[in-house]
Formats: sequence, structure tokens, C-alpha cells
Amino acid sequence: MRRKADFDLAIDGVAPFKTLYEAYKGKRLAEREIMKDVLREANFENIDLDECVDTFTVNIKDLDLLRTIGGAETVISIEQVLDEIPDSPSALKAKNGREAGLKPTVVVAESSTDFANVCFYITPIGPEESESRKHSDLFMSSLIQPALQEIGLKVVRADEIGEPGYDYVASPRVPEKIQARCSRSVVPESKRVL
Repeated sequence: MRRKADFDLAIDGVAPFKTLYEAYKGKRLAEREIMKDVLREANFENIDLDECVDTFTVNIKDLDLLRTIGGAETVISIEQVLDEIPDSPSALKAKNGREAGLKPTVVVAESSTDFANVCFYITPIGPEESESRKHSDLFMSSLIQPALQEIGLKVVRADEIGEPGYDYVASPRVPEKIQARCSRSVVPESKRVL
């Protein structure tokens, strides 16, 4: 699961951060000086303790491990955060024992698609197996999809919705309201694919 991998890199894989996490997991986050004392007691003397405490605090906030409980900032366990994450298609694949991989999720636009929940992602794609395609796939699957999935949007990229050269803006499958919005886009009429 992505959140666990982020935790492993940002907290568990960094010895001083792991020490602070273990010291405060399930407890109120202490003041800076006290956290620096915890690090000194664990023999982390040759590091910039201020920077270490600041970075640790940013990392636990980014991972949603720091919550206000009873008026105090409390460090919660990674297990609790993982339990709270709703099952996503990639999480279900991981649970079923299939590898999630780096391939982006393919969304097929059908007449029943709710376009209010679809984000059309415009990016350089390039031919299959090219460096630009690999970069685009990685960027989309590791950054764009997880971020938009958290707010309930499905990501669609041009290479996932049909044959090259097909004009989806003029397609009868796209509701008129969407067509009107798309036709006002920044793509000049002469550059549109027909």
C-alpha cells in the first residue's frame, strides 16, 4: 500500500525519525526541546537536532499521523491510518494478492460515465515503451491518480480512451454540457483532432 511505503521511507527508514515516532506513538507530541532531548538520549548527537525535529514533524503531518485529539496534537499509529483508508481499486488488488504495478488505471468513457467525477489529464505521452511514456505513466500512477482518487476523481489520459485521432469532444457519448465546456478550451479550432 502506498501510504505504508511512504511511511517506511519518511519515518521508519530514518533512524532518528523512527526513534521519535516510537517514543510518541499514541501520545501527545512533545515540545521541540523535549524531542531534541529524546534524540540526544538515543545518541543522535552529530545531527542538526532542530532540522531533524522540524522534518519529523512535517513528515508525520504529511502522512496524517498527527491528529488533534482532545485538544492536543497526538501521534497516531500507521496501522490506524491504514485502517482508515477506504478500499481503493489498487488496495483491493494488493489485498487479493495481485501486484499493483506502475501502470495507470484505464477508464473507459461510456455513455453512463459521470463526467463530473472525471479529470482529463493532459500530458506529453509519446509512443509506448518510450522514455516520455514511462515518465508519464510513473508520474500519473504515483502522484496524479492517488491525489485525485482521494477527492473522488477518476483520471483519464488521451491514450486510454480510444483510437488515436478520434475527437472525443465531438463524440455523441459526451454530454452537450461537456462539449460546450471543451469547445471553449485553449486549443485553437485549427489544432483540434478531427
